[in-house]
Amino acid sequence: MRARRAKQAEIARFRKDVAAGRGRAVQLVRRTKGQGLEREIDRACLRSRGFDPQVDGSRGTWLHELAQLGGRTSILSPSMERAIARSGSRDSVWDWTQQFEWLAREAQQGNESARKAVLEAFPRRHHDLGQSVARPYLDATGREGFEAAWDSIRDGENEFERQEFVRAAIAVLGRAQIERRVGRAFLNRLLRRKERPIAVRARAWSSRDVEATISGAKTARSVPLVAWAKSARRGELERLDERITTERDRTSLLQILRVFSARQLHAGLGRARQLARGRDRQLAHAAVLALVRAGDELALTTARDRLRAASVLRDTRWLPLLASGGDDADARALARRLPSSPGVRLAHDVGVAALEWAKRGVTKELVSLLLWTWDHTPCGHCRTAVLRVLLRTHRAPARVLREASFDAMPTIGALARQRQGRLRRSEGT
Repeated sequence: MRARRAKQAEIARFRKDVAAGRGRAVQLVRRTKGQGLEREIDRACLRSRGFDPQVDGSRGTWLHELAQLGGRTSILSPSMERAIARSGSRDSVWDWTQQFEWLAREAQQGNESARKAVLEAFPRRHHDLGQSVARPYLDATGREGFEAAWDSIRDGENEFERQEFVRAAIAVLGRAQIERRVGRAFLNRLLRRKERPIAVRARAWSSRDVEATISGAKTARSVPLVAWAKSARRGELERLDERITTERDRTSLLQILRVFSARQLHAGLGRARQLARGRDRQLAHAAVLALVRAGDELALTTARDRLRAASVLRDTRWLPLLASGGDDADARALARRLPSSPGVRLAHDVGVAALEWAKRGVTKELVSLLLWTWDHTPCGHCRTAVLRVLLRTHRAPARVLREASFDAMPTIGALARQRQGRLRRSEGT
């Protein structure tokens, strides 16, 4: 079938889809052979545009596949080589990681210029980024790449990088080769070392530490307040609860409200309701989470009233209350008010609420929220969670499975292919 050029509306949607890593982006490139999408493909490959790369990871390999489908790899490769060659420690970590992974994939497919660029770039950044790109580096360069980098990594101070590099080398080259190069005793000792987990207990900090953290004192021994709250004494919590009613300092209020996202609020309920309705979005969000933890019915009623008073959802602050106590009527009301082209933050907030809601059961009304989240959330982690819920409840439509098989998140693709395989086997019998 002859490829057609992408339409303007498709290009605008593609821009969002490729930033989010959705399988729809690949589907469109396959249909159009990249015609009309050249600029968007190039921009996506050269700069990391993901919502949260730290959670979703680098998409270099996925973007290389996209560029290959659109016939852009030979055009983009020289730009990628120049980008990683001139990148310094002050440049975006995520841009460099994506570019390096993209170029390593190109090198794997026989591009000698790309392979040379990867070999030269890795030693310059392995001290701060080596553990995140060790596998694509070794996939592209093999034994030569290992030998080029090993002496520097072995003698460096970063133990975690050393472990990850060796694990990647074993996966690519085999344990026997690595043992012969570094020695069996050294290898066993390196792989046995583990970081000790740090236990968080309320007793580890004094009342002075807690107060200094609440007030935002720069000299404080910082206390993780939510973790502290989980094992804090009753008297300490009661004093903070009372303090909410009179506290005027914004920083202190925010910190105290965070404590009560983990523990029950009593005396401060009235003030929390007031803050939840206020103009300060950050304070309002913290207050809502405290009201969720308290199971406050008055706040839930307010959330329902605010939702039904809006024609289109714009203010997402009340969503955690609906997720924790809403019913099917609330889910229907929310679904009717969702925009067809939401902003990134609104789409993510709705997705987080829908997934929290799903923990109380998945009804027909909630499925519509989950499908909307699948279509619009910028977050690959949330998209993975949505697919798991839809698969577990046998409510994943065929079009979701088709899109999922091309998704940038490897877990999503694996889940979709696994379900499609089961469906084919069941049809065969």
